[in-house]
Amino acid sequence: MMSSILLVTTLVVGAFAAPAGSSGNGNGQPASPAVHGDLSVPVLIGMKQRNIENMMKYVLEVSDPTSAKYGQHYNQAQVDALFAPDDQAINSVKDWLVRSGIAARSINLSRNKAWVRFESTVTVLESLLQVNLTVPKNAKRDTIADPELPAHISSVVEFVLPSLNTSIHDGTEQQGKELGRPSSKPFHGFVDPVSTDKCDKIVTPACIRAMYKIPANSGPAVRDNVLGIFETENDYFNQADLNEFISIADQNITTAPKPVQYLINGATVDQTRANAGGESNLDFQMAVPIIYPQQTALYQIQYPKYGLGDFNYIFAQFQDALTGSYCADNDDQGSGTDCNQYPVPSVFSVSWGSTEPVYFNKQTTDLYTRMCNEWGKLALQGTTVVFASGDHGVDGNGNSECGLSENFLVDGSSACPYITSVGATTLPSGAGVDDSEIAAVSFGSGGGFSNLFATPPWQKKAVSTYLTQHDPKLPAAFFNRSGRAYPDISAVGDNGFSVNSGLQSLNGGTSMSAPIIASIFSRINEDRLRAGRSTLGFVNPALYKAYDEQKALFNDITVGSNPGSFRDCHQQGFQAAPGWDPVTGLGTPNYPKLHDYLMNVGK
Repeated sequence: MMSSILLVTTLVVGAFAAPAGSSGNGNGQPASPAVHGDLSVPVLIGMKQRNIENMMKYVLEVSDPTSAKYGQHYNQAQVDALFAPDDQAINSVKDWLVRSGIAARSINLSRNKAWVRFESTVTVLESLLQVNLTVPKNAKRDTIADPELPAHISSVVEFVLPSLNTSIHDGTEQQGKELGRPSSKPFHGFVDPVSTDKCDKIVTPACIRAMYKIPANSGPAVRDNVLGIFETENDYFNQADLNEFISIADQNITTAPKPVQYLINGATVDQTRANAGGESNLDFQMAVPIIYPQQTALYQIQYPKYGLGDFNYIFAQFQDALTGSYCADNDDQGSGTDCNQYPVPSVFSVSWGSTEPVYFNKQTTDLYTRMCNEWGKLALQGTTVVFASGDHGVDGNGNSECGLSENFLVDGSSACPYITSVGATTLPSGAGVDDSEIAAVSFGSGGGFSNLFATPPWQKKAVSTYLTQHDPKLPAAFFNRSGRAYPDISAVGDNGFSVNSGLQSLNGGTSMSAPIIASIFSRINEDRLRAGRSTLGFVNPALYKAYDEQKALFNDITVGSNPGSFRDCHQQGFQAAPGWDPVTGLGTPNYPKLHDYLMNVGK
């Protein structure tokens, strides 16, 4: 007896590294040339883990402010032991691979026993999994046959990576660019690093501080408090651009600090100024003025060759470098070249992600659940993971799947209940720093409801209030009223002054907003650590509890909406409303009040 399991592969000429916004049209195009049979490819088998169904329970024990165990975060060894799969299951998979012709020396078990990794040629892999790796260029996902595994293997395995699932994107939305970022508007005016008179037109560090009442950082940085920023797809941070940005826009910093660089899987950071990455530069230029003199760390992961650009595969390699999730149990390096070599920061800012599938089956459910649980493991260890919510409103990452279903599309990263999702706002024309913001206008700030993950406990009251008191009155098919709702919080995400390749410009997107929020959490962690307390870790339960108890901790956003970015598709979106809403979340932070509240959580 054979049973199906997910292995989706992009080993197809013409499908390599598809940019965001592209997807198959399934119109019967001729098959792409077959990949070479002797091509060697890395394969990851995800083993079913013990206790994984209790992830939410474990996370809430250390993250819920009402829990007696709040702040008692796990270490890596404790996490590994808690979820390690059964040894007998692991041995059965290894034996099956060897009997099927996979060289024993190429098979590695991750340190936490959750992954089996091996190298295989395409020919051997096709025979092993009974799948044809020659598929039509731009084929629809559901037209590609799943591989077949023996029943005794499929019963202990969740899925196989790499997968053809969704294309990678980033959280900025620039028209006409590969990654879909918002158009960068050249800026040729004078930048006053102190004035906050024109923050509706140009957002500088002084504007951000004034809008959210963020004081200048005081005292030396706490050694172990680091803000990590994730980058990929050959989008490079540039130090010269940061230097120029600081010299123009921030008088509080005399010399722009250099981030610690962690280069994963052979990544490089090209410092040729002409090759500077707008996404990476925007992330660091938003963060550094808020957290200085705290340290930032760049986690740059090499974009995979052979088109293995599925964001789950990239994040799997990323988590490998942080926690050794995919590291071998021997002296080999496992699935990547950087196994468990890098420290895990207290806060991560991530402006990349992908769209949740339009249709879920068992295989895609297992895949997305597994990758979300990996973020849950970081939450258990006291790390706050912040994601941009996307810049296509209710169209997810803005790909053409918009036309496949009535459903609003969902950002696959923000849908995970173990991360903090950040939306974007703007100051309306003529408004000052003390005036109310509105939802982003130049693009739709990502927001909505997951079709896979249920509304988590800490969010139920806020979401229920929105649905009962501000019912969007949309057709039932448009969104899942019982799903994990996002974003959780927002920050300004338009007209941000930045320097890229030596040119001044105004940029925006939720990937402007995400590093602002991540930096605020990092600042609060700094003070908590100075006071001898734990890091915030997974902060959402505390945020929603704070809102329940003191709504003034947030600046409520009640004007605006988040329509989709495609003509004739999802143009309505959701509307902002009093309280939490799926456009701007709980609103934007009032830093002094939120700081004081979070300083006392778990005291």
